[in-house]
Amino acid sequence: MIDETDKKILNLLQANGRLTNAEIADQVGLSVSGGGDYILQVVAKDMDRFAEVALKKLVRLPDAKDSSSHFVLSTMKEAAGWPLSA
Repeated sequence: MIDETDKKILNLLQANGRLTNAEIADQVGLSVSGGGDYILQVVAKDMDRFAEVALKKLVRLPDAKDSSSHFVLSTMKEAAGWPLSA
């Protein structure tokens, strides 16, 4: 179940996916502690471009321990973000 704080966080991330945990916590009134898991949506022109991002950048980040990838082969409709009720 998504509560009001979750909705605020998702709206913030849809507006600016580059926010840090601390910035998000500050804007929704939470404290920050420890590390966490992240889910990134990467849109790439082709598999070579995706590999460049995933293998040459993301997995080389200092705290990246592992990664997995899932691919969408086709879409019915492109969306700017996930619709969230207010």
